[in-house]
Amino acid sequence: MGDLIGDGASWLAGVQKSHVSRLVDYVTPGGTIEDVAATIGAIGQPVEQAGAMNLLAQTREFIIDAADLTIDDAVIVPQRGHQIKDTDDEGTVHIYQVCAPGDSGDVWRWGDGSFIRRIIHTTRIGTE
Repeated sequence: MGDLIGDGASWLAGVQKSHVSRLVDYVTPGGTIEDVAATIGAIGQPVEQAGAMNLLAQTREFIIDAADLTIDDAVIVPQRGHQIKDTDDEGTVHIYQVCAPGDSGDVWRWGDGSFIRRIIHTTRIGTE
Protein backbone atom coordinates (compact mmCIF):
# COMPACT_ATOMS: atom_id res chain seq x y z
CA MET A 1 0.00 0.00 0.00
CA GLY A 2 1.32 3.47 -0.92
CA ASP A 3 1.68 6.52 1.24
CA LEU A 4 -2.00 7.56 1.49
CA ILE A 5 -1.33 10.57 3.71
CA GLY A 6 1.50 11.83 1.51
CA ASP A 7 -0.55 11.27 -1.64
CA GLY A 8 -3.51 13.09 -0.08
CA ALA A 9 -1.32 16.03 0.99
CA SER A 10 0.11 16.29 -2.53
CA TRP A 11 -3.38 16.18 -4.04
CA LEU A 12 -4.68 18.86 -1.65
CA ALA A 13 -1.66 21.09 -2.28
CA GLY A 14 -2.32 20.80 -6.02
CA VAL A 15 -6.00 21.69 -5.63
CA GLN A 16 -5.17 24.72 -3.48
CA LYS A 17 -2.47 25.85 -5.87
CA SER A 18 -4.66 25.60 -8.97
CA HIS A 19 -8.02 26.78 -7.55
CA VAL A 20 -7.57 29.03 -4.49
CA SER A 21 -4.24 30.76 -5.00
CA ARG A 22 -3.09 33.99 -6.58
CA LEU A 23 0.24 34.98 -8.09
CA VAL A 24 2.64 36.98 -5.91
CA ASP A 25 6.28 38.03 -6.15
CA TYR A 26 8.71 36.80 -3.48
CA VAL A 27 11.58 39.26 -2.92
CA THR A 28 14.94 38.41 -1.28
CA PRO A 29 18.25 40.29 -1.21
CA GLY A 30 19.45 37.76 -3.81
CA GLY A 31 16.64 38.33 -6.29
CA THR A 32 12.93 38.15 -6.97
CA ILE A 33 10.85 35.08 -7.73
CA GLU A 34 7.97 36.30 -9.89
CA ASP A 35 4.50 34.80 -10.22
CA VAL A 36 4.62 32.35 -7.31
CA ALA A 37 1.25 30.69 -6.60
CA ALA A 38 0.23 31.46 -3.01
CA THR A 39 -2.86 30.64 -0.98
CA ILE A 40 -3.56 33.56 1.35
CA GLY A 41 -4.84 33.46 4.90
CA ALA A 42 -5.03 35.90 7.79
CA ILE A 43 -4.65 35.44 11.52
CA GLY A 44 -4.97 37.74 14.48
CA GLN A 45 -2.38 37.76 17.25
CA PRO A 46 -3.01 39.41 20.61
CA VAL A 47 -0.56 42.20 21.35
CA GLU A 48 -0.09 43.22 24.98
CA GLN A 49 0.20 46.92 25.65
CA ALA A 50 1.46 48.07 29.06
CA GLY A 51 -1.35 49.96 30.78
CA ALA A 52 -3.59 49.78 27.74
CA MET A 53 -6.21 47.58 26.22
CA ASN A 54 -4.99 44.46 24.43
CA LEU A 55 -4.90 44.86 20.68
CA LEU A 56 -5.20 42.30 17.93
CA ALA A 57 -2.41 42.54 15.35
CA GLN A 58 -3.41 41.28 11.93
CA THR A 59 -0.88 39.17 10.06
CA ARG A 60 -1.18 37.59 6.65
CA GLU A 61 -0.01 34.11 5.86
CA PHE A 62 1.09 33.07 2.42
CA ILE A 63 1.02 29.32 1.80
CA ILE A 64 3.55 28.49 -0.91
CA ASP A 65 4.96 25.23 -2.25
CA ALA A 66 8.53 24.92 -0.96
CA ALA A 67 9.65 23.76 -4.42
CA ASP A 68 8.44 27.06 -5.93
CA LEU A 69 10.82 29.16 -3.82
CA THR A 70 14.05 28.78 -5.78
CA ILE A 71 16.56 31.19 -7.33
CA ASP A 72 19.14 29.69 -9.71
CA ASP A 73 18.14 26.18 -8.57
CA ALA A 74 18.85 27.08 -4.91
CA VAL A 75 15.99 26.57 -2.46
CA ILE A 76 15.08 29.77 -0.63
CA VAL A 77 14.14 29.41 3.04
CA PRO A 78 11.91 32.31 4.17
CA GLN A 79 13.76 34.73 6.43
CA ARG A 80 12.95 37.85 8.37
CA GLY A 81 13.09 40.84 6.03
CA HIS A 82 12.13 39.01 2.84
CA GLN A 83 9.08 40.55 1.16
CA ILE A 84 6.02 39.35 -0.68
CA LYS A 85 4.35 41.67 -3.17
CA ASP A 86 0.67 41.02 -3.83
CA THR A 87 -1.18 43.00 -6.52
CA ASP A 88 -4.91 43.48 -5.88
CA ASP A 89 -7.67 43.63 -8.52
CA GLU A 90 -7.27 47.42 -8.83
CA GLY A 91 -3.54 47.13 -9.56
CA THR A 92 -2.26 48.30 -6.16
CA VAL A 93 0.82 46.38 -5.04
CA HIS A 94 0.66 45.56 -1.32
CA ILE A 95 4.03 44.84 0.30
CA TYR A 96 4.26 42.31 3.13
CA GLN A 97 7.41 41.69 5.16
CA VAL A 98 8.25 38.23 6.44
CA CYS A 99 8.20 38.28 10.24
CA ALA A 100 7.35 36.09 13.22
CA PRO A 101 3.87 36.35 14.74
CA GLY A 102 3.84 37.20 18.43
CA ASP A 103 6.84 35.92 20.34
CA SER A 104 7.30 32.67 18.41
CA GLY A 105 10.48 33.64 16.58
CA ASP A 106 9.54 31.42 13.64
CA VAL A 107 8.78 33.23 10.37
CA TRP A 108 7.41 30.12 8.69
CA ARG A 109 6.20 26.61 9.45
CA TRP A 110 5.36 23.56 7.43
CA GLY A 111 1.77 23.46 6.22
CA ASP A 112 1.58 19.68 6.08
CA GLY A 113 3.24 16.54 7.37
CA SER A 114 4.77 15.81 3.96
CA PHE A 115 6.80 19.03 3.88
CA ILE A 116 5.28 20.24 0.61
CA ARG A 117 3.98 23.69 1.54
CA ARG A 118 5.38 26.44 3.75
CA ILE A 119 3.13 28.80 5.69
CA ILE A 120 4.98 32.11 5.67
CA HIS A 121 4.02 34.72 8.29
CA THR A 122 4.03 38.37 7.21
CA THR A 123 2.82 41.83 8.14
CA ARG A 124 1.79 44.56 5.69
CA ILE A 125 4.35 47.37 5.49
CA GLY A 126 2.98 49.50 2.64
CA THR A 127 2.04 49.79 -1.00
CA GLU A 128 3.72 50.86 -4.22
